[in-house]
Amino acid sequence: MSVWRRSGCGSDIVNALRLNLSHMLHERSDSDAVHRFAQEAMKHRRWAARRASTDLCGRTTRGRLPEDVDCWVSASVGAPWLLASALTDERGRYAPVYFVDRAVYALTQREFFGATADLHLPPRTFSRVGVAVVVARPGHRSSQLEVAGPFEWTSEQQHAERALEMLLQRHATQLLVARALWAAPFEVTNPQECG
Repeated sequence: MSVWRRSGCGSDIVNALRLNLSHMLHERSDSDAVHRFAQEAMKHRRWAARRASTDLCGRTTRGRLPEDVDCWVSASVGAPWLLASALTDERGRYAPVYFVDRAVYALTQREFFGATADLHLPPRTFSRVGVAVVVARPGHRSSQLEVAGPFEWTSEQQHAERALEMLLQRHATQLLVARALWAAPFEVTNPQECG
């Protein structure tokens, strides 16, 4: 077993963060890269804890916000408390958001970042899904909504999951996921890629 585990106050979150980042970065969980990203993510977590009930001034959008989705797939990254308002259209229509990292009673095992992860995913009854995150822009004064899709959930689920992977990788230093999505770090699930 690798030496990535810590003990003490907040250690469960740090351990989960390092395990998750190892998969997102395709690095050993005890690597310098994972350590640096985890430090930045913990710094963002502290900022988010102070700002969770407030809005950031202004928002930009990256991608086209589709109008015809049944639900959204996202993860706890950036400023997830702003996602619902960002995705409510001008007519007040709102589609539910499924955060893949939520610890719920029904998790689905899917390949995510190249290894089997336990994810909270929408049921197959939804036909069209969008992928979205809201992240803090540099300086943490404004936010950016990033969207992909829509995807036909029954035939393009893998494409939607890859789109979410890209968004998470792009904003890994703002990761707020508090539970391990995988059973083991990247060096255990993918030893051939760790050298």
